[in-house]
Amino acid sequence: MTFVVAEANVSAIKNHTATVNPANYAIDNGTISFTVEYLESLTVGEKNLTVVTDKGNVLLKIVVKETDQ
Repeated sequence: MTFVVAEANVSAIKNHTATVNPANYAIDNGTISFTVEYLESLTVGEKNLTVVTDKGNVLLKIVVKETDQ
């Protein structure tokens, strides 16, 4: 999954109040890509991630659904 933050420097990503380990995502030219392992670690339900940037915070809402495997 990727998310674009144009023309802003990301200093952190928070999952509610917990800071997401930078090993769980990569930032390249304003595009944030989360690792599959991080996404699979999230429990089912709505997640509100906050992308902290030098231009202000951006709310990223992710809905994790149960899958049939």
